[in-house]
Amino acid sequence: MAEVTGFTAERMRTIENETVVDGEVRGDNLILLTRAGVEIDAGNVRGPVGPQGPASSFDQATADGLYVNSVGDTMTGPLILPGGASQPLHAITKGEMDAVIAALPAAAPKLGLVDFAQSSANQASINAQVDLAGMSVAWQSVAGATYKITGECNITNTTVDGDSYGVYITNSANGVVVSRFTGSLYGINRQVGITLTCLVSPGAVSAYYKLRAARVVGTGTGTVYGANGPTILMVERVI
Repeated sequence: MAEVTGFTAERMRTIENETVVDGEVRGDNLILLTRAGVEIDAGNVRGPVGPQGPASSFDQATADGLYVNSVGDTMTGPLILPGGASQPLHAITKGEMDAVIAALPAAAPKLGLVDFAQSSANQASINAQVDLAGMSVAWQSVAGATYKITGECNITNTTVDGDSYGVYITNSANGVVVSRFTGSLYGINRQVGITLTCLVSPGAVSAYYKLRAARVVGTGTGTVYGANGPTILMVERVI
């Protein structure tokens, strides 16, 4: 009759409790843990130290030169994006920005005062047409723009009764743009105030205009009296 040999329940429980269920390396040794919570030191598991390898040339300075720092950096070349932005926080391309700028409405022209000259000085001996001292305006004119030029002065006949005088706004070549005349001034030192205005559209040029005066009838001389009210020349953009 055959004999059957087996494990008792107690023996099976002993085998189960001695089963390794976990482990870790502490220092150089492998420590195993059984189901019963018993630690088993399995010995040194770290191999011998190998020879020293070459030092790495990839240091912080090298990394800084190759990669963009996430907290902020300066690039020495262009940043090429893979495509247009599709999310609110995506960077946009130059092409997208150019399209936005092209779609903006044209800025309204800046209107108003462009240049201004004023003098409180007197200028005597007016006979032949002459520049009034300091009375000029200059600016960079814009194509399609219209400017209003206004001149004001006080003029009198100082030597001969009945003379008449003219005041002119001219360009840099003394070409008359607009003029006004006093008519005959009877009575020595009779003073007349003159205001004259014109509209000009010089185009895209460096514009220059000035105020001039002359005796137009008679033989005497006149005086522009800035002290009795300033002589003025100003230019304003109106369109």
